[in-house]
Amino acid sequence: MDFERSIIIGTNRFNPPRSAADESLKDICSSPDGLNYTNLAYQMVYKSLGQSGVYNKISHNFFPVLDNQLVNIDPETVAQQRRGLLKNGIGSPWGHWLTPDAPTEHAEIGIVAGIYEYRKLTGKTPRAFWLPEAAIDDQTLRILAIRGVEIVIVAPHQTQLDSGQEAHNTPVLIELGDNLQIVAYPFNRPLSLALSRDSKRNAEVFTGDHISPNLTDRTILGWVDEETFGDHLRGGEKFLIRLINVSLPKSGIKLKSINDLDLSNPQKGKVHERSAWSDPCPDLAKWHGSCACHPGENLSWKQHYYKANQILREMVTDIVRKKTGEGYKRLVIENFREAVNYPGIPGPDFNPALSTLGAITSAELANNSCATFFPNPFTSGNINLLFGQESLVRLRKVSMISEAEEIESEWRSQLRKSVIFIFERGIYVTAEDMLDHMLKHRRPIPQTKQQAFSIAA
Repeated sequence: MDFERSIIIGTNRFNPPRSAADESLKDICSSPDGLNYTNLAYQMVYKSLGQSGVYNKISHNFFPVLDNQLVNIDPETVAQQRRGLLKNGIGSPWGHWLTPDAPTEHAEIGIVAGIYEYRKLTGKTPRAFWLPEAAIDDQTLRILAIRGVEIVIVAPHQTQLDSGQEAHNTPVLIELGDNLQIVAYPFNRPLSLALSRDSKRNAEVFTGDHISPNLTDRTILGWVDEETFGDHLRGGEKFLIRLINVSLPKSGIKLKSINDLDLSNPQKGKVHERSAWSDPCPDLAKWHGSCACHPGENLSWKQHYYKANQILREMVTDIVRKKTGEGYKRLVIENFREAVNYPGIPGPDFNPALSTLGAITSAELANNSCATFFPNPFTSGNINLLFGQESLVRLRKVSMISEAEEIESEWRSQLRKSVIFIFERGIYVTAEDMLDHMLKHRRPIPQTKQQAFSIAA
């Protein structure tokens, strides 16, 4: 080969919030088995990668909702991750909601709040962006382009060149009208699949089998969930550390930053709107219940569950807009972290403004897309319910009692329609049952007979 042997390895960091901040709800555990999975991921993934210096070499997204949790677990690991942002960081929305499913104002709140925090840490707008599930549409691209983002990372199947073909590791120029444009950059599929799924016992063998054969005259881009290394695959963090620190240099392969991506000679094309990297079904169907990826399972619960949290977000926002005026978006964006973390303790130090803004930030987090990714909501759906409840609590604390009651009535009416089968126990429950059980027992509805027994005891 007479061209530079170079590669970008990028990781997507996405752990959702696990607990509410309000003093009346902070004792509630959102996991049926009582475990805090962000703590586990910290032990198995983030701590090891930070100590190894990998964050100074791999590209990674700044995901504020995870950063916000890790600050309380291990500030030093957070500092290690943040130090890598200036060279290798890319942006993400504040939380893990699907921007194509969000009305424009909410897509803007999530994206711009993420950019705002990135700027506070680095002093600049992120050049590239990773969207939750890489879920994409032209509205989202316009929001990014208006704010100076140049690149959005996607999967090859989410793109189509003017020639009609998918783009593979090639920048795709997306014209958005009004002199706006952005580049959709698809990662290298074989490399990314190998990073995600193939054996990771030997970094040198992996380099020879999956990296060297895929090298081209353009830097290749491999993208993978960061939690693959150590969480999904025990010991995987050791593989990544050796791959980055030993195997690539030994093979003469240069590791580059995503912020040094060459955008020359882009090909014109488009993205398939409402597509995602993690699911081939069109129209983001996996999250709405109409997906065929789980044959034989009744997924009708998803439609009502998804709608319930969207209704909650819209109604809460309308109430706050009436109270604070059209400037509410700027206030939410610039105070997102403070509002999320506000404990709402009654007394002379109570801050009505933060409680009001916190009603929106909690409603946004109640639209966490992880809940309906799975065939049932028990894996992470209690997170949505917990933050929905927190949103209502925050409204009540600023004396919007009747408004909160009206919103709760509409929210619960949809949750009541969301009927889910607990396979391990052979019973049906509604999402409203999930909420009521969690509020009463301070822990989600049990999934196994053993969990039910432990709660009863």
